[in-house]
Amino acid sequence: MRQSAVVARGVLKISAPVWFANPLFTKALAKYRSRYPDVLLDMNLNDRVVDLVEEGFDLALRVTPEEPGSSLLTRRICPIQLMLVGSTDYLQRNGYPKTPNELSKHVSISYYYSQFADEILFEGSNGRETVKLPVSIRSNNTTMLYQATLAGMGLAVLPKWLIEDDLTSQRLEVLKLDYTLATSYLYAVYTNQRYLSPKIRTFVDFLVEHFSGITESFD
Repeated sequence: MRQSAVVARGVLKISAPVWFANPLFTKALAKYRSRYPDVLLDMNLNDRVVDLVEEGFDLALRVTPEEPGSSLLTRRICPIQLMLVGSTDYLQRNGYPKTPNELSKHVSISYYYSQFADEILFEGSNGRETVKLPVSIRSNNTTMLYQATLAGMGLAVLPKWLIEDDLTSQRLEVLKLDYTLATSYLYAVYTNQRYLSPKIRTFVDFLVEHFSGITESFD
């Protein structure tokens, strides 16, 4: 259907992780609204996995290494670059690990809702490898994890969308290891309806279009 023939209107209730309150994603929302001004975006930022039907959400945005397994419909939007980082102060005090094994000398900042909890998932020539670190602080909120990382409390896996300014200013540094973090993806998840409403369909299509330049290969 041509875009001009689509009538998208009404409240679009979206669940997304807390760290989606960043300039890159917010600019995307502004661009969508300029294209579809009759849609009111109701953004509920919460790191837990919500029940779309029970809680009345139209769709959820989720970031995971594997496609969310459920009876709901999913659409992959783009890869999300996650980075293992520490504050410059923390790394100068505790050293710069070069291999996953050297990480055992460090402490981590752990995310409750991660699929791997207190572990870090790497990919290398021998496949996937998980490394478990001692934990200095654990939280269910990525904003807390981000602030704890800036405060030098340990190493954390954080999305580039959230920390770009901190990398530029060198408040945070990316660890250079001989393994890479497993690639994660942004998925749109919505209820299994025969016909999607225009507001859901246009929003998901827009995200795929807007972030189509993000590839699986990162600098």
